[in-house]
Amino acid sequence: MDDGVEENQFQEWRSILTLVVFLLVNLTIIFPFHIPFYMHYNIYHTVHSFREYLLSLPGKSTRDSRKPDWKRFIRISIPVSHTTTPLAAVFFLLATAAMTPEELRNGICGGNNLIPMDIVAFALTIGYISGSIDASGLLRYLTVRILRAYGGVGHRLYLYLYCLFFLAGAFFGNDPIIQMGMLVLTYMMRITSDVMHPRAWLFMQYAVINIASTIFVSSGTTNAIIASAFNIGFAEYAANTVIPVFVTALILFPSLLYLFFADVSLIPLTLRIHELPEEARTSRPTNPAIDPETAMSLELILNPFLDKFSALVGIIIMIVTLVVLLAVSAVTLNKVEIPVFWATLPAAFVMLCFDVTISWIHRREIRATVRASRRDKERARVMQEREDEAARRAGKIEISTPQAEEITPTGFQTQDWQPRPLSLETFEPNRRLKRAVPLSSKEPPQPFIEVAKMWLDETFITAMVVVKRLPFSMVPFAIPMFVLVQALAEKGWVVLLARGWDNWTTKTGAVGAIGGMGFIAVILSNFAGTNIGATVLLCRVLQTWQQMHATPEAQPISDRTLWGAVYALALGVNYGAFSLSFGASLAGISWREDLAHRNIRLRRLEFARVNLPIICTAMAIGCSVLVGEVYIMR
Repeated sequence: MDDGVEENQFQEWRSILTLVVFLLVNLTIIFPFHIPFYMHYNIYHTVHSFREYLLSLPGKSTRDSRKPDWKRFIRISIPVSHTTTPLAAVFFLLATAAMTPEELRNGICGGNNLIPMDIVAFALTIGYISGSIDASGLLRYLTVRILRAYGGVGHRLYLYLYCLFFLAGAFFGNDPIIQMGMLVLTYMMRITSDVMHPRAWLFMQYAVINIASTIFVSSGTTNAIIASAFNIGFAEYAANTVIPVFVTALILFPSLLYLFFADVSLIPLTLRIHELPEEARTSRPTNPAIDPETAMSLELILNPFLDKFSALVGIIIMIVTLVVLLAVSAVTLNKVEIPVFWATLPAAFVMLCFDVTISWIHRREIRATVRASRRDKERARVMQEREDEAARRAGKIEISTPQAEEITPTGFQTQDWQPRPLSLETFEPNRRLKRAVPLSSKEPPQPFIEVAKMWLDETFITAMVVVKRLPFSMVPFAIPMFVLVQALAEKGWVVLLARGWDNWTTKTGAVGAIGGMGFIAVILSNFAGTNIGATVLLCRVLQTWQQMHATPEAQPISDRTLWGAVYALALGVNYGAFSLSFGASLAGISWREDLAHRNIRLRRLEFARVNLPIICTAMAIGCSVLVGEVYIMR
């Protein structure tokens, strides 16, 4: 298609509507909100009763035991966030014919060495392996050993972890190391009595791993896309990125330690560990999977449960998987396209089969332990409710109201680390449901889905706990965002961006190309469907820019300008993961959800505020070194 047709294409109403919808979607991701929806009570009651009827036990009748609600309408809040708006935007564009089915298919199935389902499957499967290793108790055990060995000097421990995360991120990639490193840090913050806020450790880990993952092609999906788009070999890519990345990491550490987190409440001089009573230290360790809400309790971390056999199997599977990923990356550069989930999906399946088999072998012991724990909790809850009711009637205490979550000055929303009382049914061996202490004479039958879920939870305990913690919310976010980016690319906006980029580089040269591409890559990582979507879009822009100068009458692009822009893109999309929003990378979405599972609520504005000086420093150092490198080497 010639330039005139392309120009007319992005001036059409379909192209303009696609761009407007894309911008609105990004705004709702950055600033989410809820839309109130009012449903008449009769409709709500009918739907609820029908649902209970479908989910009830076979042969049992259900009856809505709730008290009548005399309000005419019930208020329901519909979230407008990263889990809803991208998918709604795709349906809207399809309904208005602004997006064609062909564009939808290309966005889902992928193209140009990018398959969205491949990337999402990779993140979920590698997350299951990491979660299974954590469920074995290995990370809790290592955390206690590390703190006892190196916690005497806080700055030294900070340096050791910084170097460890850098090396692991460079060789094994960012996704698995971010997940496992985050688990170690959350356990470490829980058992030490000197770190008041975990932000210095968590943001250091997240930043340095993303920086280190820039070095090798095999360390990240963005690197593989860039190398494939511009035919860059494995050794050549590493040779051009290692110096900027190493200098960035070298200068960033003292900046984190003495500028951004220069507070003894964040990085104390000494890290002391909480001590357990003698009875707790000598007691038999409890598997935290029995009650996931107690996983962050001091007793379970300082006296950790360790399944050595499961931990050994998990580590072997993880190492083999990462080695296979390195081989897959090398083969892919030789023009043989192999999806990365071909390596991680079989490994995750093997890990799942192992967890299910071990749980089934020990099912009788696990069920007895789980039922005893539930029975004790239910009995304690009922006794506490009766004591409170008796005290209220005697006028000794007032009716208590639930307290709001505490918001610390650093912006973290924290919850109580101790287990909260549960209201769970006791699943008896005779498969009949009844409460440990009857609360009323008549109870509605338990829905069949709840019975099945309870049976799975107490039979395949490890697999169910790990699966529940997987970041499934990235699926309705990532795939629709890839579709929207694909729609933008096929509607002529790439040509328009390439022309603007050509005008910029003509006036600024190699220095402007490096600085401009680094800045654009960081910004688009937050607004173009993660850094992967930004990489695809900007690679197409640079390729179109090359084609514009491939004609005999056009002035050729200098090597300094071209390759400076390419490697600035590599720095920007990797560093951009720790910039303004969690949606800048899929690892950021799963990182935030994993923190939430461990009672650390991280706000969006806090994430941007803390990361802003870090990303500015890292990009300034990396791009400055890259400018010197291209002027010396090219």
